[in-house]
Amino acid sequence: MSSKIPRSFEYFLISNDFLAVWLLPVLALVCGGGALYGSGIFGDPVMPENVLTESYMKPVPPALKNADGAAYEGWAGTPRDMSGFIVGQINENLRMADTDTTFEGKPFEDALSLTVIGEAAAPATPSANKAQGITAPSKQAPANAEATVLQKSQDALGRWAKRYWCARQGWDANWSQNIVRPLVARGVGGCSTAERFAAQSPIAAALGLGLGIFILVVLCVLAAVCGYAFFIQIRVREAYQLAYKSNVMGE
Repeated sequence: MSSKIPRSFEYFLISNDFLAVWLLPVLALVCGGGALYGSGIFGDPVMPENVLTESYMKPVPPALKNADGAAYEGWAGTPRDMSGFIVGQINENLRMADTDTTFEGKPFEDALSLTVIGEAAAPATPSANKAQGITAPSKQAPANAEATVLQKSQDALGRWAKRYWCARQGWDANWSQNIVRPLVARGVGGCSTAERFAAQSPIAAALGLGLGIFILVVLCVLAAVCGYAFFIQIRVREAYQLAYKSNVMGE
C-alpha cells in the first residue's frame, strides 16, 4: 500500500509560496549572471588613463627594474633603454586604447625592429677583416649577424614579457589594475589566450586562473541545475494541481 504524500510536500507543489515559486529561478539567474560577469564577457577592464602619468613612474615598479637587469644580456642597447622602450610601448598602446574599436594589440618584441633602438641592435660591419686582408665568405654574413643580434634582443624582450607582463608579476596595485591588466586583456604583449582570459575575467584576475575557472564552472553548473529543477518543478506542479483539483488525489 502506497504511503500518503506529506502535506508539506503537497503545499510546496501547489502553493504560491515564495520558496516554491521563486527560489529556483532566482538561484539560476544569480548563478548564471555571476558566471557571465566573472567571465569578463561584458567588456575589457577599464583604463582610467590613456597615458602614463608621472605618479606611475614614482616609484618604478620592480617589473621595470628587472627589465634593466643583466639577466637580459641579449638586449643590444643600454640597460636603461629596455625599460624606457617598454614604457614607450605602453604609452603608445594606451593612446591606441581610447576605444575598444580602434585598439589593436601587438607584442613588444614585434615593435622593436621598427624603432631606433632596434636599428641600434644591428652592429656595424667590422672593418678589421678588410684591414687584415681577410675576405668575408659571403655577402650574407653581415645581414645574418645583424639579424642574430636583433633576434637576441627580441628574445630577451619576449622573455621579460612572458615572465612579468603576461603573468602580471612585479607591478604595484596602480600599474597592475589600471595599466597592465587592461592592456594584457586587449592583446598587448603577445600573451596566450589563457593569460588574456586571466586578465579579462574579474574572478580569475583576483583569484588566479585555475581557481577562477573552477568557480566559473561551478556557477555554470549551479545555474543549469537550478534552471532544470525549476522546469521540472513547474511541470510537476501543473500535474499535481490538475490531479488535486479534480479530486483524483483524496485525503
